[in-house]
Parts: sequence; C-alpha cells; structure tokens
Amino acid sequence: MKISKSIERSINILEAISESQGGLTLGEIQEMFLIPKSSAFDIIQTLLYTDMISVVEGIQKKYIIGLKSFQIGLSYENDMLKLAKKHLKTLAEKLNKTIFLGIIKDGEVIYLDKSEPKSPIITTATLGTRNPVHCTGLGKIILSRYTNRDIEKILLEKGMPKRTKYTLTNPEEFITEIEKIRVQGYAIDNRELEENMLCISTPILDKNKKIIAAISASGFYNKHENISENVEIMKNFALEISREIGYKL
Repeated sequence: MKISKSIERSINILEAISESQGGLTLGEIQEMFLIPKSSAFDIIQTLLYTDMISVVEGIQKKYIIGLKSFQIGLSYENDMLKLAKKHLKTLAEKLNKTIFLGIIKDGEVIYLDKSEPKSPIITTATLGTRNPVHCTGLGKIILSRYTNRDIEKILLEKGMPKRTKYTLTNPEEFITEIEKIRVQGYAIDNRELEENMLCISTPILDKNKKIIAAISASGFYNKHENISENVEIMKNFALEISREIGYKL
C-alpha cells in the first residue's frame, strides 16, 4: 500500500497539536518532527485553511485544534459511546459497581457515559462532570500516554488540590506513579477523589494503539476486594470496546 508521506506528516502534526497543552509554536513543530521550517509552515497553512487548527496570537503564535477537528472528534466520540454502551451495562452488573467512560479535555476528566448496577452506588460524578486528572483513575490511565513534560504542564496549570488525605499533591511522586501505570496497564484511585471510594480504570485504544478514552469501575473501598481479579475483568472489557472501534493486537 502506497502511503502519502506529506499527509502522514500532516496527521502527525495535528495529533501533536491536539495532545499539547496550550498549543505549539512553529518552531516547536519543526524541532519535534525534524523538518525544514518551510515544510512545517506549508503544512500549518494548509491546516489553518481547512479549519483543522486555529492560531492563538501572543508573544509567539501558537497553534491549537480548530473547529473542524473538534467536530470530527465529537462524531468519533458519539460512535464510540454507541459501541461501548452495552459493554458498560454488562460490566456494571458483573462487578456490581458504577461504570464510567471518560476522556481528558482541557486538562480535566470529563465523564461521557455512566452505567449503574441494579443496586446503584452513590457517587458525586454525573455525565458531563469534570474532575481533576491527578486523583482519578480515568485521569491517571489516560495521562499515561502523555509525555512527562506535558503532564507537568497540566499539573502546573490545574494544580493538585488535596481532595482527601490520600490525594497525591507532589508532582514528582505523581510522575513516578504514572510510570508505574504505563507498565501495569491500569490505574487505581484509592480513596483519592472521594474518601470512601475505590476506582479501577483501564484504557480504550484506537487502531493506532493510542489511548483515546478509558473506563472505570467505582465502588466503596473494601480492603478485602480482589483488585487483581477485577483489573483483569476491566482489561478484557476495555479490550473488547477497543476492538470494536478498530484496535488490533
């Protein structure tokens, strides 16, 4: 199959802009992709013309995701939600926990969908709720795809408010935990957001094997809970959702 290198490079630049905090300058894009400034400029102008990116004026021009990219993203999220819904319901009943599907937007976790068991557990999170990334399972597992530098930018911008006595508030300790999460493939919010709640979260991957969202299972903290067993169940359900949106092993 013949691949257009210029289109591939444009897509890679678009992805880098979407994953940055506050946008990227032309110089940063050039340095990141090791391409001539003229080539980077031509790609940026094309993306601007098609509304895939927008420019933020300042001391240095920065490029951020544009309206067209946002619209495409919303369409993709809607398709993902439709495919995931049946799995969330089954998982809620299997684990007897409240199941969430969420993403990171503007440095915060947003809950896109929620499914409860027959005997629901009361949580403060509702659809559309935003929560910090540093004390949520969803936030931590999705952040594991980010570079440490980008994570530090988010923490600097959003802060690390202490929600409970278990909340991590030290950036270095948090980065250490993220590095552990990258290896194990799941994240845990152990009473870090809400005092008596434990949350297990596993990633949803796209066809490029990138984390685009995550699911979480929330329930009352129980020191006797078989976390390892529940993690494996969560991983299997997240894998099934990932496969339905194009992921392949």
